[in-house]
Amino acid sequence: MLRSVRLVLGLFASGGLIGFDDVLTEVNFEDTCKGFLEVAKEAVRQTVSVIFEDPGVQELLAKLYQKDWLEGLVTEYLVATFGDYFTDVK
Repeated sequence: MLRSVRLVLGLFASGGLIGFDDVLTEVNFEDTCKGFLEVAKEAVRQTVSVIFEDPGVQELLAKLYQKDWLEGLVTEYLVATFGDYFTDVK
């Protein structure tokens, strides 16, 4: 990535790219932000899908509605599992 940044900076310095002021006038920031928002929404959808399609998570969620829940371990395992996923995604 650092190599890419150096390349772009070199192109700016050599006149190979338009100036930054020109970029500001040519970029539609509203559309760009909407595009990034759509990407973020899809990323969240896919992440939630992966988590809830995990057979281990499905098994634990099913146990929430059984006597196993009363022992307290189901909730503990779910919290730990979600914590692991959130750490991975972070």
